[in-house]
Amino acid sequence: MNESDVDFIRVLYSTEPTAFHGLFLYLEDNFIVKDKSEMWKCISVVAQKAFEMFLSVKAEKVRFINI
Repeated sequence: MNESDVDFIRVLYSTEPTAFHGLFLYLEDNFIVKDKSEMWKCISVVAQKAFEMFLSVKAEKVRFINI
């Protein structure tokens, strides 16, 4: 299992409202930002997909509550 899978699982199944915030720590890490192998771009894509999933999960929870 790779880090992106762990982040997706965290977003999907965590009961913590701040489950997504861990991805911001990666994006703010100066070492990763300055990395020449474009690691930041990779993490950015993972964060974007995880955030889209996070929004989808939250929207589904709101829809379920309103039923």
